[in-house]
Amino acid sequence: MSETSDNSETLKIKFQLEIEEDGWPPIAAEILHGVRQKDDEVRIENTPFFVWGLALGDIVRTQALDNTDTYLFSELTAVSGNSSVSIIIRENNVLSGLKQQFDNFGCYSEYGEFGTTKMLAVSVPAKTDYNHIRTYLDDLEARDVISYAELCLGELSSGS
Repeated sequence: MSETSDNSETLKIKFQLEIEEDGWPPIAAEILHGVRQKDDEVRIENTPFFVWGLALGDIVRTQALDNTDTYLFSELTAVSGNSSVSIIIRENNVLSGLKQQFDNFGCYSEYGEFGTTKMLAVSVPAKTDYNHIRTYLDDLEARDVISYAELCLGELSSGS
């Protein structure tokens, strides 16, 4: 375990994943980072690539795993209102443009590689107009540049 600059205890939280018949996702568990809020509750501090129904800032209950600095996810206890989108990058030359566009939308993104699969995990803040983002994603998906999944749709703004 480590300490953040405000002396909050940071933890690793393990989320077991169910692997489908097609072999997806390519990992059996995803590790996310969080900051302890109280005894067994942790605020998620990064965006998931594979965990459904979870977003940056959500609060989860955990249980300690024996002889490790990792905790096991038990349940979601509070939602942040943020959203999570997982993107598979199908064309290698689009990564920097994607990251820049999500920055322009006011979103946070993380890059990850899982075997040969290149991905972005995107956190969409609760008050962001998601309609523009979805239109952008749909256009890229229609051109087979990316494939995406909306892992968690929080309090999305329609921009009205």
